[in-house]
Amino acid sequence: LKRLLAQLQEAEAREQWLLPPGSSAYDRFKAAQALAPQDARVRGAAARIQPAARQCMEDNLRGNRLRAARTCLDAWQALAPSDPALAPAHRRLAQRWLAVGSERLGMGDTAFAAQALQQARQIDPGTPEIHAFAWAASIEKCRAMLCRPLSDRRCHSTGSAYSCTTASAKGCASSATRTSWPSRRNMPSTPQLVATTGWPWAMLRLTLPL
Repeated sequence: LKRLLAQLQEAEAREQWLLPPGSSAYDRFKAAQALAPQDARVRGAAARIQPAARQCMEDNLRGNRLRAARTCLDAWQALAPSDPALAPAHRRLAQRWLAVGSERLGMGDTAFAAQALQQARQIDPGTPEIHAFAWAASIEKCRAMLCRPLSDRRCHSTGSAYSCTTASAKGCASSATRTSWPSRRNMPSTPQLVATTGWPWAMLRLTLPL
C-alpha cells in the first residue's frame, strides 16, 4: 500500500490523473483502494483525483471526444459515486452521443448510429431522445438495405446487370416515397403485357404495349 501511495503521488505531481493507462494516478488509486478502501490516505487521494476526472470529462465532451469522455465519466463515478452532478453529466454525454449519431445517420452511416445508440443506452437509458433516435435509425437501416445494390456475382448469375441496377434504384425510390394507389387517369387505356426478368429477388418488371 505504501508503494502504491508513493506511485500515486508521483503521478499526481506529473498531473497524470487518468493517463497513461496502468500508471496514472487513478489506476494507482484503484489498486490502493482494493487493498485498503477505508484508509484515510486512499480516501484523500480520491478527493484530489475527482476534480481532475470531472474536468477531463468536460474537456473531452466539448471536443466531441466521446469515448474519452466516457472513460473520464466512469472514473469520476468510481471516485465519487454519490456526487449529485453525475446524473446530469450522464444525461449530457448520452445526448451528445445521440446528436453526433444523428448527424452521421443523416450521412447514411448506420453503423455509427448503432454504436451511438448503444452508448447512449449504456450511459443513461432514461434519456428522452433515445426512442426517437432508435426509430429513425431503424428506418434508415431498412432504407439502406433496400437501396443496397446486389453483388457483382449475383448480378452476373442473373444474366442481366440492368435488372440489378434497376431493382436497386426501384427499391430506393419506393422506400423514400409514400405508397399510393394509381388513379384511373394513370391506368393504361390499352391492354398491356407485363414481363418479369432477372433473379427473383432482383425482379425487373417490363410493361409492354400489346
